[in-house]
Amino acid sequence: MSGGHHLGDFFSNRQEPGRADLPVMSVTMNDSLVLRDDMERRTESALRPDQHLLVRKGDIAYNMMRMWQGACGLAEADGIVSPAYVVLAPKHGIDSRFAYHWFKSDRMIYLFWAFSHGLTKDRLRLYFDEFSEIPVTLPSFEQQQRIVAVLNTWDRAIENIECMIAAKRRRISALLANLVYTRSRAKNRNDTDVIKLKDLGKLIRGVTYDPSTDVVATNSADVVTVLTAANVQNGQVSLLGDETKVVLSRVKEDQLVRCGDFVLSMSNGSKNLVGKAGLLYEDPGGPAAPGAFCAIFRPNDSKNGLIASMLFQSEGYREQLHIALAGSSINNLTNGELEEFTFHISSHLNKAEPAFFRAIGNDLLSSERGLSKLCEQKRGLMQMLFSGDCLLDESFNPPAIDLQQSLAGGVA
Repeated sequence: MSGGHHLGDFFSNRQEPGRADLPVMSVTMNDSLVLRDDMERRTESALRPDQHLLVRKGDIAYNMMRMWQGACGLAEADGIVSPAYVVLAPKHGIDSRFAYHWFKSDRMIYLFWAFSHGLTKDRLRLYFDEFSEIPVTLPSFEQQQRIVAVLNTWDRAIENIECMIAAKRRRISALLANLVYTRSRAKNRNDTDVIKLKDLGKLIRGVTYDPSTDVVATNSADVVTVLTAANVQNGQVSLLGDETKVVLSRVKEDQLVRCGDFVLSMSNGSKNLVGKAGLLYEDPGGPAAPGAFCAIFRPNDSKNGLIASMLFQSEGYREQLHIALAGSSINNLTNGELEEFTFHISSHLNKAEPAFFRAIGNDLLSSERGLSKLCEQKRGLMQMLFSGDCLLDESFNPPAIDLQQSLAGGVA
């Protein structure tokens, strides 16, 4: 590794004007540089092409307001980007494909934050002058290329599993569309039944506690883990490792979650997160309960739990959330409101084979866990490769990743 360098030794600031024959690109947090027209939330620009910045193949563009979060993208082809971005043109001695991975590492994210300027997080900016002063130690160019080969192998596996997960979600959505109807689709049908959420189980509001007296820092038999909306991810409940712990005396017996319960976000600063539901598939490893802004939905039995799982994923559920929250300045649901949610379901739903829906749900869960495992392994690899603890010689070949093995529990 070569030391005594700064990022300005390896990148210049490209400030060439854009051209009308090139596509407009946008930096994303997780998907590098993408065509602006392909983004779900498109933003139109009043700027002429020559008022944009040119980005050439191999350049890295970054959002100066979000670089401290890793918001940068590698250009796979020439394009133009917003003048609010910084375009980095690689110099001799740096492989920009390596740099793109490197800029996502924990150490570099910390340095980007440390060299950014602003009084609050939403005002932090990393200008090129400050970027160029960041001290770095860089591996040889050949080592950079070998690191790229390793990390690209993981990225391809991650992308393949993400595509599988998207396809499985589309299949589940298509099945649900024929079993749970929106109000408009239910009109003039004679093959539907009406069911309320309260017919399937009961809602239990989360724990209210005093942060000054009830929060504890250690794990023990009389401590309860508090679950929040952040623990509800991809339709399941997952522990993040940084949850608040409170004394057991603050929690009622029925507020402790059990396998088969759903945790729901009932109040949130973001309206889009209200109503988000996650199923607790397995024991959380100790007593846990939702916080005051969440609730438990506890099905009466396993069959009703399966039906509830389908309802929470349906367009009919999202439609009722929109109606319940429309016109309100407070993003909040009460137990009474949610219990009265009324669903128009196919009369065939109760006759549907539970084992089939459980199987496709478990298949999706297996894929999501495989994806999580690969992402975790990539983070570990990045830590090892970028720290210089593991040097790859010229005989190194990047490993092949067996996706089936990954889906069954991760690669070795």
